Amino acid sequence: MIKERLSSRVNIWIKVKADDLLIKTILERRKSLLKNIYYLQTDTNETYKEYLMCNKS
Repeated sequence: MIKERLSSRVNIWIKVKADDLLIKTILERRKSLLKNIYYLQTDTNETYKEYLMCNKS
C-alpha cells in the first residue's frame, strides 16, 4: 500500500514495503513533476529508513 501526501513545497512521502527497484520506478515516474522526494521504506512495521532524492530541474 502506498500512502502519499503533497505539501506546498511539492514534497512527497511514500511509505512502501518494497525493494530498491520499485523505489527507482516510482522516482522515474514522478521526477518530472516533483523536485524533492522523500522515501520511507520499511523491512518491518517498526523500522524505517529514509531516502532523500533531490532532482535537478
